[in-house]
Amino acid sequence: MTLSAPRTRPALDAARNQCSSINNGGQRLDWMNSQRFSYKDVTTSEAQGKAINNALKASGFCRV
Repeated sequence: MTLSAPRTRPALDAARNQCSSINNGGQRLDWMNSQRFSYKDVTTSEAQGKAINNALKASGFCRV
């Protein structure tokens, strides 16, 4: 399954915004990520937000 650009755009924007928070010492990063990655029909838990944060750091997407 290939994701179309309009569907991936919000996720990329959320990831970039989250990286900015991570790189600048933001607070409550797991909670903030759960909010950023929750959309109209998708709810992201704080635990999932933490997993996304770990993946963003480990992949090098966020330059920590």
